[in-house]
Amino acid sequence: MKIIFFSLLLICAEQLEAQATVEVQKAAMADLFNMAGDWFGKAWYINRETRIDIHQTEHVEIKLDSTILVIEGTGRVDGEVRFQALAVISYDIRNNVYRLQSYLADGKSTSATGYFNDDGLFEWGFDLPGQGHISYKIDLSDNSWEESGSFSPDTTHHYTFYGSILTRKHN
Repeated sequence: MKIIFFSLLLICAEQLEAQATVEVQKAAMADLFNMAGDWFGKAWYINRETRIDIHQTEHVEIKLDSTILVIEGTGRVDGEVRFQALAVISYDIRNNVYRLQSYLADGKSTSATGYFNDDGLFEWGFDLPGQGHISYKIDLSDNSWEESGSFSPDTTHHYTFYGSILTRKHN
């Protein structure tokens, strides 16, 4: 009888811990919910020292009971798709960091981490082993999405290679 009681007590404790974990994840993800919606605007990127201007769209959805965001981005030049990506953002409560997994149409993928910096911007990035670090900063204010991307070979020098200013589409 004691074994059954302690087994039930352990099961209840595990369920409470799992519920608390989900609530912490949801609370952290809520800080990103203002990204949800459809966005459009101008962007640019540097490709082998040449600046390429694109029309950028982002479609962002809150999924899985508010525990992840799914972002689908497309960049077009003269109507032709030049860039297509899908990203999933979740919150890792053990390490107190956002996890991003992104996929490109050309088959490449990236695992990245993100956080809110001291200026309140969402910053995310990843290492390029033996080459440096890629980082992006997103400012979501005044109903606009401004993002910049930079490369740093040594954490001291930063070279901007991407920029965008998007506006939320109102349906």
